[in-house]
Amino acid sequence: MSREHLLARISALGGENTYPVVPADLFFAGNDDDASFAPNLDPHPGIGTIAAVLRAIEDRPDVSAVLVQIDEVLDAPDWPYASSVYVVTSADAADVHAWAESIEPDELSPQVQENYSWGEYAGRDRNTPPPGAPVVPSGYRPVVLFWD
Repeated sequence: MSREHLLARISALGGENTYPVVPADLFFAGNDDDASFAPNLDPHPGIGTIAAVLRAIEDRPDVSAVLVQIDEVLDAPDWPYASSVYVVTSADAADVHAWAESIEPDELSPQVQENYSWGEYAGRDRNTPPPGAPVVPSGYRPVVLFWD
């Protein structure tokens, strides 16, 4: 996987202005650009550490997918920028945040904890999946993790 594969997938999903989601493994494969994800963390844990934590979350039996939302495509050699991840899970939002605690997502808001949904981006309502989202299995819902 490479930046070119990621860019091709983003393009196929309608481009950055649609705020598409891509599998976490596609976003992180070949990515060594700390500015591409959670650049506000100080010290930054490194892209490899973030990818490993998200991979461990995705490997859980109560998680069906971990998706990275693309916010902006930057000029080469920079990697596309993302500020959030959706975890499709049957677990509670508070549990998902606890699983990711070591990579310091923003604090869980009461709105997220009470309303499981996709974000409202590009004129899309919160119940409409973004381009690239898989079918959510029965009993599962998206939980968002933000890094702002």
